[in-house]
Amino acid sequence: MGPVVTSSDPLPPGARVLAAHDSPPLSEMLKVVNKESQNLHTEMLLRLIGQRGKGEGSVEAGHEAVREFLTRIGIQPQSWGLQDGSGLSRSDVLDPRGLVELLVAMDRHPQAAVFLDSLAIMGVDGTLKDRLRGTPAEGKVLAKTGTLRLSNALAGYATAGSGERLAFAVLVNNHTAPAREAVAAIDEIARALVGR
Repeated sequence: MGPVVTSSDPLPPGARVLAAHDSPPLSEMLKVVNKESQNLHTEMLLRLIGQRGKGEGSVEAGHEAVREFLTRIGIQPQSWGLQDGSGLSRSDVLDPRGLVELLVAMDRHPQAAVFLDSLAIMGVDGTLKDRLRGTPAEGKVLAKTGTLRLSNALAGYATAGSGERLAFAVLVNNHTAPAREAVAAIDEIARALVGR
């Protein structure tokens, strides 16, 4: 795929704009990525991050910009091996501890409210709309799901009965049980974090 061209890039001499389209704000695009788990949007955002951060709209430049961001906020990404932007590659490797450290850092980030607002709400919307509805966890878990064949994940924040917000990551890989059982086990962990 060639470089991503943004509206702020100058046009070559003699060229003229035939059509223009303004995308929704990034804060709204993140809701589609995180609440609905829209993988194509995620892949395009990785390239946009590369374009904005490194001057090249490629996967490689996007990953380089992401690694620099992680280092800047105090996360050491050496144990992470990312091949794409969506997490669909079987070669993607994430360290759960590093993922929780990222969540903690994002909770302190100047854009924390935008990030939190982009996450699915347990029992309310997005990929978590039908999970733990009508339980004490409803509305108290903000998270991103991850699903591949034989792999399920949930990472985000749970508000405990004390009001304390807890960052968590549960990654279940190569399970031999049906996916619904893996998801049920993950949901039980979410319920335990909130408190019954």
